[in-house]
Amino acid sequence: MAVVPPVFIDCVVAVGGIDENGNRIWTGSGFFFGRPAGDGQHVFVVTNRHVAEGLRGGVLRLNPRGTDPARELTLSEINPTSQEWFYHPRPEVDVAVMPVGVALDSMGLQLQFFAREPHIADVARMNSLGVREGDPIYALGFPLGLIGRHRSAVVARIGCVAQIQEALARSSDTYLIDAGIFPGNSGGPVILKPEIVFVPDTKAQNRSYLIGIVVGFVPYQEVAISAQTKRARIVFEENSGLAAVHPVDMIEEAIDSFYQIVAQRAQKKTTPPAPPATPVTAERPGR
Repeated sequence: MAVVPPVFIDCVVAVGGIDENGNRIWTGSGFFFGRPAGDGQHVFVVTNRHVAEGLRGGVLRLNPRGTDPARELTLSEINPTSQEWFYHPRPEVDVAVMPVGVALDSMGLQLQFFAREPHIADVARMNSLGVREGDPIYALGFPLGLIGRHRSAVVARIGCVAQIQEALARSSDTYLIDAGIFPGNSGGPVILKPEIVFVPDTKAQNRSYLIGIVVGFVPYQEVAISAQTKRARIVFEENSGLAAVHPVDMIEEAIDSFYQIVAQRAQKKTTPPAPPATPVTAERPGR
């Protein structure tokens, strides 16, 4: 029995670049995110700011329908008009978005996107659902460049919400999860796991939701002090097992900022980036 809906797996993509020798290197994760627009959806690629800024010739790895090998599409194939990333207006928020400028469904790709309904739980919905510390989650992505050989194969790491009260009160832009997060997970989605077991005065979680985007693991640092000079000589850094996550609200704010920038450029009569394509889908996401 699947607890991560297959449609969620098909939203996730490996994000990489091209090194000096022309080889593909896979440095992060990302996913497709939909914003309602009229009768359709504007679709965006979402990842971390630090992933997008570190790319040299961005590439996404996607699965075709059927059993054919994964395809590696450049950003110019995702949006032929502009390969510009748009960042959250506050630099401390590690979110980047890029509009999809083509109808990916027409390219024969096995893709879906997270839709506001019924896939997404922002802070307001997490409060309504009663999300709390200890709730189980999955982090989806491509840690350590483990992208799969024949097909793009998402890695799911199980964990739990570790600390979220400040994010639920909107006094923090991040919350913590306890999960095995490593380089390559950055920019991947965090999924609330459904559970039928619950204690009194709490709510049962009977559906999966996108509840955030991985920023990165929280490092534990230990300083080696010189016995002679009493000064720090070496700093040892390890993965603490905790990871920082931005709630979905930060993605929505980055997309809002994109629309504002497009409107400002249009007012100044400059050439704006191509608007996102409204995908023509034969099947609604999540069915």
